[in-house]
Amino acid sequence: MRHTTSQRRGVWVGLVLGLSLAGGGAARGQDEPNVPTQPLLALDAGGHTACVNKVLFTPDGQELVTVSDDKTIRVWDLASGAPLRVIRPPMGPGVEGMIYCAAISPDGRYLAVGGYAWTGGPNLISLISLADERIVRQYFGHENVIQDLAFSSDGRRLLSGSNDTTAKIWDVQSGECLTTLTGHTKAIYGVCWSPDGKRCATACYDYTAAIWSANSGQRLAVLQGHTAEVESVDWSADGYWLCTAADDNTVRIWDANGKLLQTYDHLGEHNIKCARFTKDRTRVIWVHGYGTDADLAGVIDLKTGQIAATYTGHGNTIMDGRISPDGSLVASCDADCLTAVWRIDDGAEVQRMVGNNSNIYAVAWSPDGKSIAFGDEWLGGSVLQATTVLTRSFDLSQLEFGDPVTEETAGQWLRARLELGSLRIESTGKTTADVLRGNSVVCTIQPVTDYDRLYDRIRCYTLLPGNRAAVGSNFGLWLYNTQTGERIRQLVGHNALVYAVSPSKDNRLLLSASGDSTIRLWNLDAPGEGEIEPLLSLFFAGNEWIAWTPQGYYAASAGGERLIGWHVNNGFDHMAHYHSAAQFRKQFYRPDVIKLLPQTGSVEAALAAVGAGERPKTVADNLPPEVEIVSPVGATVQVNTEELTVRVRATQVGTHPITSLQLMLNGRPLGGKGGIRFYEPPRQTVEETFQVPLISGVTQTIQARADNEVSYGLSRGVEVTYAAPQPEERLPALYVLAIGVAEYNANDLRLNFAGEDARRLAETLSKHGHGLFSKVETKVIVDQDATQKGILGGLVWLKQQMTQHDIGVLFFSGHGDKDETGTFYLLPCDADPEQPLILSAVSDAQVKGFLQGIPGRLLVLLDACHAGTLGGDRRKNARSLTDDLVRDLSNDDYGVVVMASSMGREFSLENAAKRSGMFTFAIVEGLTGHADVNNDGFIYFNELDTFVSERVKDLTSGRQHPVTSKSATIRPFPLSRKLD
Repeated sequence: MRHTTSQRRGVWVGLVLGLSLAGGGAARGQDEPNVPTQPLLALDAGGHTACVNKVLFTPDGQELVTVSDDKTIRVWDLASGAPLRVIRPPMGPGVEGMIYCAAISPDGRYLAVGGYAWTGGPNLISLISLADERIVRQYFGHENVIQDLAFSSDGRRLLSGSNDTTAKIWDVQSGECLTTLTGHTKAIYGVCWSPDGKRCATACYDYTAAIWSANSGQRLAVLQGHTAEVESVDWSADGYWLCTAADDNTVRIWDANGKLLQTYDHLGEHNIKCARFTKDRTRVIWVHGYGTDADLAGVIDLKTGQIAATYTGHGNTIMDGRISPDGSLVASCDADCLTAVWRIDDGAEVQRMVGNNSNIYAVAWSPDGKSIAFGDEWLGGSVLQATTVLTRSFDLSQLEFGDPVTEETAGQWLRARLELGSLRIESTGKTTADVLRGNSVVCTIQPVTDYDRLYDRIRCYTLLPGNRAAVGSNFGLWLYNTQTGERIRQLVGHNALVYAVSPSKDNRLLLSASGDSTIRLWNLDAPGEGEIEPLLSLFFAGNEWIAWTPQGYYAASAGGERLIGWHVNNGFDHMAHYHSAAQFRKQFYRPDVIKLLPQTGSVEAALAAVGAGERPKTVADNLPPEVEIVSPVGATVQVNTEELTVRVRATQVGTHPITSLQLMLNGRPLGGKGGIRFYEPPRQTVEETFQVPLISGVTQTIQARADNEVSYGLSRGVEVTYAAPQPEERLPALYVLAIGVAEYNANDLRLNFAGEDARRLAETLSKHGHGLFSKVETKVIVDQDATQKGILGGLVWLKQQMTQHDIGVLFFSGHGDKDETGTFYLLPCDADPEQPLILSAVSDAQVKGFLQGIPGRLLVLLDACHAGTLGGDRRKNARSLTDDLVRDLSNDDYGVVVMASSMGREFSLENAAKRSGMFTFAIVEGLTGHADVNNDGFIYFNELDTFVSERVKDLTSGRQHPVTSKSATIRPFPLSRKLD
């Protein structure tokens, strides 16, 4: 059975006494949290990377807000399911900063959050302005973790429940605690208000709920009857009834005086995490936590007592469920990072909002130590016996995915050693393991403290030479002495339970796998006697990956740079800054160094081996400038002028002054390269104004960028809408440049369907763009017309047509190749195998130069990895042909959305029966309606991306995996619509 977040929370309750989300305000003396100042690594796979604890609809029903153990707040667009914003409060390492609860004020202006903070710091609730993503107030007073929050209907008071056994009522404006509700004997997990605000209710782990006077704090009634922990309580909109949900697998209905009216005990063998009334009080929605069956959510018809609808899309503990303001939808979230939206009437799924990450349950080495295998799906087996299933492999020496691990090949991989010489290790209890010689116990390995022995759990172990064992648990990873049972050293890096460990064949290195979605590689011979940092860490998100060192050196797939970043706190009362790895590319993108780490055992030795002759740098010493949009103010702004003046300020951080400043519009450089303001000599502080053209009724995202010599900084985005006095609906135009080359002059380069693919894509977009765009214009260049001059002429045409309001699509199907310098080229029909590529082909620099100067939103569909190239298949000895181009175009320098047909060294495949390349076939299917996941009639790019990725994998039996990369600031946009 999988380890659930609900179980883990029970573990942390005792551990985190004195922890909650940090806030600020006036200095608090000795109570002020000691917020870390060094950059902290944060994962980001397009969604949450840890358990999603609460989900909230905004009052207008247009967006969702989620909070998570990954310490972030995420805002999602309900219509498209796409992530809009990430809000990052201050955080610390480990559990410090996990966000467990949230509430939105009735007017939608404020978000209150609480959870864990810093060891020894005050327990705070933070009030955040959603308009400008700013902490505006903090509420001090709880003595333990804060578990739930609720605003009164007038928005003037805030109710909180805590593990300290109390609930508190706060004055939202002043921050004063008005009343403390005492009487429960265990943690309070749920709170709610009566509609008139005169009373409130609490749900407690002491098996009861309670009704309180909001003014006096008097307990008016105790709701008794549950036989296990009560997880939630909700008050009906008419004020007559309450409902409670508990771990006894029941939902109970009570009258407003606390009298039990009805018990629903036919909802399955699960604990019930929450239950909530519909506005008309005819139904109750409920969600299951962990249990023996598949996790389930559903709807009870209160008139019949029957289950009216169910939703079965969750795969792990469901943490919360909410009903949309119009009553038609339910949003539910779970421990597997998924937030789902489904219809309340029939349980049909509408949206899935989830990142592209997963827990790692198994890990192993290849015998030669060059590759690793891992399991990122729970497919059975035992973690203690190291038999959990391996599914994928990754070559550390080439930095690319290897062949999938099959049942036949799984035995080739080296896993944990449960026997070594005359010793063996075996579990003897939840928190103990014995090292034995024969039938004699040599020593018993167990946690050091009584607390750990009560709450921890040993998950994995392996024997090592030198009388050592590596042991992973809920709380960390340690080396133990197998003669004495004494802890020797701690391996510090994972932020969740450790599922698996595996030593390399030569015993120098150790792999570990964790519920934090990472794999860590450790040098077991690291000098010193204290803690050991990871030598290398790896994070996989579908087909993207990134590998990094504690100093910040990294290597990544084309879209992998955006999977991690560095979180920099700005004190306990301000939002943090976040810098993606991509912002440090100039200094820290070093695949040559990363490849050597397993051999050298340290960054210092790897740098020496590549002849860099430099001491290791750190991210902390190379931080980018701090950039701020001074005006307009706020995260969302409405204006009534068609041109906006934007004022930007940038300030040097660290030792590197500012070399340039520019403005980004919808993720793309405003004015291209010509819009950049350069500074010579570089400056410590700069302030500039930019004029931004706006389009009526269209929301546009503005962001500022400042560079120094080694990195660049980005401001928070501002979403601006121009509300014209006499608004006119102005649809964007769609311009499609479709290039397909099948009939190459060189016979060995000829393809079958590239030309047809270009025609088919252009026809599909033209037909299915009708009514969505003001016009759709296409330019198709195929076969003998696709010369170097013809392709460049097409790029000129696209640049001449596009305006800031429009959408452009560049499609290329044909061959690509690299010359001896590593420059990538698109091959025209007349590419000459006997001449240098620069004479007859189109270089990546030419493509990037044209695209950087084109305004509007750009989508590039690149199918340039077909089998066979000039001079043979050069990918046998090189990285993927298109990775560097994809990485560059999707960077903030260009802001282009790129979808490439295949990853790594894969080939793009064609199919004679379908008379198409598989990549184009899937795109066309998606655009005609198959990708419309939410059935709203429109196909957004993010929907197309998800569909094409899965469809191509299915069509090619896993031999081809498309890769998509884009800037996080680009909002989802529609490309086509379903026709009746």
